[in-house]
Amino acid sequence: MTAAVAVTIQAIWRPFGARGVDRVRVVDLDLTHPDALIDSTSLSRLPKDILQVPMLKDVLTEDFVYYYEQNESRLSLSGTVRRIAFEHNLSLGDELLTKVMNEPGELALWRDDSGKLRYWLLRVKRNGMARLLQGAANVALSDSQLRKAGELSLGGDDATLYALEYGHEKTMLFASHGDELVVLSDAGMLLEAADPAAVEQAVASGQPVPEGTLLKDRREIIEGLFSDDSDKQDRFRKLFQLSPVKSGHQMVVDADFLSFGYQQFFPGVNALKFEFDGSGWRSAALLDGERLPEAGWKSSRMWQAAPHGAALCTSLPVDWASTAPLLKDMAEDGAAAEVLAAQLEGPAGVCWYAKSRIASPLFITRMKSAAIAQQQAAQLGTLFTALIGAQEPARKDRFPVATRKQDGATLWQRPVSARYGSHKVAADQAEEFSSDRYFPVTLAVAGEYVLFSPDERLVTDALDVLAKRYPSAADGAEQPDQLAMIVTPAGLAPLFQHEAFDALPDEQEPVLRAAAQQHLIPRLKALAKYPPLRVSLAGSVPRGLAWVDLQWQAQAR
Repeated sequence: MTAAVAVTIQAIWRPFGARGVDRVRVVDLDLTHPDALIDSTSLSRLPKDILQVPMLKDVLTEDFVYYYEQNESRLSLSGTVRRIAFEHNLSLGDELLTKVMNEPGELALWRDDSGKLRYWLLRVKRNGMARLLQGAANVALSDSQLRKAGELSLGGDDATLYALEYGHEKTMLFASHGDELVVLSDAGMLLEAADPAAVEQAVASGQPVPEGTLLKDRREIIEGLFSDDSDKQDRFRKLFQLSPVKSGHQMVVDADFLSFGYQQFFPGVNALKFEFDGSGWRSAALLDGERLPEAGWKSSRMWQAAPHGAALCTSLPVDWASTAPLLKDMAEDGAAAEVLAAQLEGPAGVCWYAKSRIASPLFITRMKSAAIAQQQAAQLGTLFTALIGAQEPARKDRFPVATRKQDGATLWQRPVSARYGSHKVAADQAEEFSSDRYFPVTLAVAGEYVLFSPDERLVTDALDVLAKRYPSAADGAEQPDQLAMIVTPAGLAPLFQHEAFDALPDEQEPVLRAAAQQHLIPRLKALAKYPPLRVSLAGSVPRGLAWVDLQWQAQAR
């Protein structure tokens, strides 16, 4: 549900927070493939329904429901609509925004260069939409903030595309046809800058300056949303294998967005879905069985090496063949790196622990056998030495790599200075480091396992697990092969607190730090009260592309 909340926050608040530009710039996105999709019978009810999850209600509070109503950009948009209605004697005002948000709608979202869900497309269908917008054509002839931006061709009929400026240099586009309305958050999603000659001619003749030129491919996509062709009209639902929502909401997040662009390495996982039917929430994963590893998504051996008590730990069905080109490019011996990639198998694990940092998780992978792992150990050490570390100004070089044996495992380690490192630099070594903190970056080969973390302690814990000196995440799991994720709220809370307050030093950010003390700490304490959760696949892996339900189980502390 964490992903669902993050998407909802951006989806509900972001539509009223898009930054405008002083002229049209084409937005770089794939209009056919959104990063997230919300299909709802009432978008305005979505925040309130999310708070039906007890943990989220305690952590987010009612401010989550009401914040976007008071958001500066939303108020600016509302003020613009009211002004237009008053000055042009129209009967829409706040009624338009209220009706749009209260009716069934489809909201598609795309990330910007920073990774935030900044751009969106809203599609609403309701009786009376044409009546609400019937005055737009006349207003566009004389209003400074509302003007015509182009025409959409809809099979013998045309629909006018309007540009609405609001707030500080923000421009959205909208078009309606019959009872359907489509709104785009940024003019650059559909327009490119107008031809300079056309602008010059318009200025010389006293005519309105054209907003821009419609991009042909994107225009056809928008026109398709108004068509009777179901493939074009429901392209977003079909992309994610969704049926129209009958009641409540369904939210889908693309795996590439969740993984910050790394989904190419586990192409068998396409998306996550969170669905509310009016009585409760459930979730599912969109899996492509044909793109999963031959052995499927069987994670038990990965969990057997993961130390117990992770704040967050997830299994990823990596397609190791897809890593070969990357390893080849990074390694001095490309052929040897390709051989290395061919010997890796099974899901990989990524685990965060409260005693470390967000930037220093534990990575767990496996070779096809312990014998092969030993054969590839030298190549792994060579890669580690070549890729890990940065020049320390005092040394004018990187720290040397230290190699040692421990419980039959081989370890490589190199200190790397970092402002938010997991370890403090000892006083007698301060002159050698470029920061007062550092990461003891560590790689280990133990049996068939390959372990890596910027924090040596996590690798040591995993070695203790393999030596049976420390419990594993698999202990107590009924079906570890089906286990996809472990979430421990009592571990997440201190991890988040540590990161937040490290970024707000008292002497530099006293006001924000005080605000975090007052508002953040109580929410984290509420989060920490909840028991650990295990998320498992509730069904078998499909042969093709299909949704597989996820089962959430609370565990004893």
